[in-house]
Amino acid sequence: MHRILLWTLVTGLLWGTLSTCKSPNGPDDDDTEMIEKTITPTDGSSTLDNATLYNADTDEKLGVGEKSLKREKGTKLSVRAEQDGYHSETKPVSFLTNGSVEIVLTEENPDEVTLNYRIADKKDVLISSAELFIADTLAKSQPEGSITLPYQEAEVDICGRAEYYEESCKTVTLDESRELSLQSARKTVTYTITPEIYDADGKIVSQEEREQIGFHLEVGDSTVTDSLIYSEEIPDYRLNYPMSNKTVIVSGDGIYNLREDLSTKMLSRGNAEVSAANNQDITLKLKHVPACSDGIDNDGDSDIDREDSGCVDSGGNYDPEDDVELVEGLRRTGYATPSSKGYVSSKEGNREVFIGAPDYPNSIKKALSVEIYVEHKLEADQSNEAFAFKFACGPDENNRDNINMTNIISDDPDVDGWHNPAITGITKDFFATGTNCSIRAVHASKVRGEAPGDGGDDVVFYLPDETRELTTVWFYEPEEVESSN
Repeated sequence: MHRILLWTLVTGLLWGTLSTCKSPNGPDDDDTEMIEKTITPTDGSSTLDNATLYNADTDEKLGVGEKSLKREKGTKLSVRAEQDGYHSETKPVSFLTNGSVEIVLTEENPDEVTLNYRIADKKDVLISSAELFIADTLAKSQPEGSITLPYQEAEVDICGRAEYYEESCKTVTLDESRELSLQSARKTVTYTITPEIYDADGKIVSQEEREQIGFHLEVGDSTVTDSLIYSEEIPDYRLNYPMSNKTVIVSGDGIYNLREDLSTKMLSRGNAEVSAANNQDITLKLKHVPACSDGIDNDGDSDIDREDSGCVDSGGNYDPEDDVELVEGLRRTGYATPSSKGYVSSKEGNREVFIGAPDYPNSIKKALSVEIYVEHKLEADQSNEAFAFKFACGPDENNRDNINMTNIISDDPDVDGWHNPAITGITKDFFATGTNCSIRAVHASKVRGEAPGDGGDDVVFYLPDETRELTTVWFYEPEEVESSN
């Protein structure tokens, strides 16, 4: 009786112990997620059923042919596939999601291999005209593609060739399929450029006649442009340019001073068409460009072409064919010591007063601008102290029949005393019939045709026995004055 109970108890304990042991291949804990990956060795098109799979880290055999593996989520495994006649391959496998992994094996000694090639320039741009040569034999007439070749272990030269490019070659063995990239450098031509500068009369300006400042030379077409700038005197200049069958433009600017006039810059410009297929010696003729359309500051006043007062003719119009930007200015001052007071006001009898009688040089007939300065006195407690100057000019004092009025100089309420603003509105037309002039100040009320006033708006120009000045300033183009003489 006791033996039976004891055996039953021992048997129960043993069975309970065995039933709680965890088998290495038994069920997983409830909180561990397992991921399944199917590993398939192939030759790129079909499954290799005899390929053996190994753990690449431990050399543990995992199976033969296609094999499903389970691992905890997040783990990794390197799997190596091997089969006689093929190169072994190893591939990492991550167990993140269920799926499949293909391991492709390549034959050790295949009958054929595939060459994927690409022929480009040094910027890795395909050369459209490139051809592939294998062992000096044309294999393909495209810049990129694939070609099937017989397997061989001997080395062979594979080259890319294209017109206007240097040959690019690599030596390889065709014992396996491979990728091949060839890069070819563009051939260049050299242009040797000798500039010749011509003046406005079409004559060559020799090196002895000019003080060289610099050349800007440029060679280019619609896709490529090269340029250089030299500031020293060199017999010729060299530019390298990509070789092609195109016609390109060689252009240049030459900026210089004549030794006899170092204050004025001049520019000559020219171009020529040349072939890009071979080296060229070029004499580049640079023809004179008028100063008022050459794009540079010829006279050093910071104004260029249309913005330069020297490029405006005597009629006030921009003249792009004008070859002189230079403008000269003259200043003439006359002095007088009157014996009486001189002033104007709105009061009848005081509306005009004599200012002066200058006899100007002929250059004022071509003036681009004219201004007169006469000091006059205003009073802050008066208003409407405004005036203009009336010019009466002609060939002599007996024939001053060209009458013109300047702009009205308005009252300035901030002035209490003497001041000297510019009298404006004077043009070369004032002097069209002659430069002998009489100048009178006219009160603004009379200029505007208003009735006389009470005179509480006077402008004083001079006092008895005090010396006063009348200054005239004008600018003109010397060549216009010379041509009119």
